[in-house]
Amino acid sequence: MLAWAFDRFLPKGMHWRDLFEVVIVGARKPDFFSSRLPLFDVVDDVGLLRAAPTGITHRGVHHGGDASLVEEWLGLSGSEILYVGDHIWGDVKVTKRVLRWRTGLVLRELEGELEAIEGSLPTRRSCRR
Repeated sequence: MLAWAFDRFLPKGMHWRDLFEVVIVGARKPDFFSSRLPLFDVVDDVGLLRAAPTGITHRGVHHGGDASLVEEWLGLSGSEILYVGDHIWGDVKVTKRVLRWRTGLVLRELEGELEAIEGSLPTRRSCRR
């Protein structure tokens, strides 16, 4: 999804991963935010994993791990970190409450949902009577 959304707008030879210091997949949320979990390096685009017992040692895509490893690698904490997710509870609420990280939320298009809500207004009004 990110390749489609970003790569076509970036300079030639640049990839969406170049925009981020650390990318974590398979984070096992919400435990990612409050527990120590094993970390793996994602070696290739097919998804080959390599154990990373010493933590994050380079920029790139990683699998698993935990928030403390991210903070340690970046040398940052709290509002100095921007976390981008797609789930209002599992990404935004927990991240803000537990770690105080800034958050970006990726949402699907809501136009269809808004039209459905507006279209159901007469029915909802009649139910209130």
